Amino acid sequence: MSVEERLVAAKENHVCFSCLKKAGRDHRQANCSRRKQCNKVENGSQCTFSHHPLLHKSSAVGVTLASVTSQKDSMLPVIAANICGPNRLYKRGNVLLDSGAQISLIRSETADSLGLKGRDISVNIIKVGGEGESIHTKIYKVPVSGIGDPKIHSVRAIGIPCISEEVKSVQTGTIIEKLGLSKDQVVR
Repeated sequence: MSVEERLVAAKENHVCFSCLKKAGRDHRQANCSRRKQCNKVENGSQCTFSHHPLLHKSSAVGVTLASVTSQKDSMLPVIAANICGPNRLYKRGNVLLDSGAQISLIRSETADSLGLKGRDISVNIIKVGGEGESIHTKIYKVPVSGIGDPKIHSVRAIGIPCISEEVKSVQTGTIIEKLGLSKDQVVR
């Protein structure tokens, strides 16, 4: 079972989170005689909570890279996160961290499936190659948390039908001139 499934099973079976024995009025985590600090160690530090190690949720953040062909060609970091909705609904998603971006985006389908309520807006999006598009959409307040991290952060994100699509042909002639490059230095 995953840690989340173990936690659900422990709650459903009303067990003490310290020793995993049946809990009751006279026995619970707060007064368990077997209570001790979790022995899991991450990044050189021991967990400070008093729960059974089988119920330990890792706080480590996994970072991968969006890459072209290999690690040396990496473009942008990607982390896994929980995207939260009302009534404790959540989806695990990949968050692309683009330090040069001016806005945050969420797929409209994801926002709808989580039951997020947004405010109507119109935005102009300039795509690769300079092609502009005006869309009527919503702006959402999106609760996001790290995997295994109970702290929730709020991100304002604009809903769009898809994050990426097939790129149409881009005319590079004027771009090459503006950047002061020769044609053999630019590869599509």
